Amino acid sequence: IEEATWEFLKEEEKYPKAKASVDRFQKLYESVSGETGVSGRRPGKTIKMDVKIVSASETIEAAKVYFGQLTKEMKALGNKFKAEGRNLHDPAVQQELQMKFAALANTAGEDALKTK
Repeated sequence: IEEATWEFLKEEEKYPKAKASVDRFQKLYESVSGETGVSGRRPGKTIKMDVKIVSASETIEAAKVYFGQLTKEMKALGNKFKAEGRNLHDPAVQQELQMKFAALANTAGEDALKTK
């Protein structure tokens, strides 16, 4: 999978979704490990840095905290839309919900990790 991912990233502009996914997970790793300089790392680009190895259990625990908070945020936002009488089956409302969630998701997840 890693090799295939790097192949896509050789042409980032052609595969923006792959780039966005890699960037998102690199940012998550930075949040979990406290390491900096991971975001934007690409094959063939050497970056000298100290690396903290995070155990599998620490990674899983961090993912549970991070994605658990994202789930809470999405539920709260959905409930707010419902309380306002908005039709969650309407594609325009769904898109607005997704955009509002996207605007707050990373910060909410990172804040949850800081309090962990």
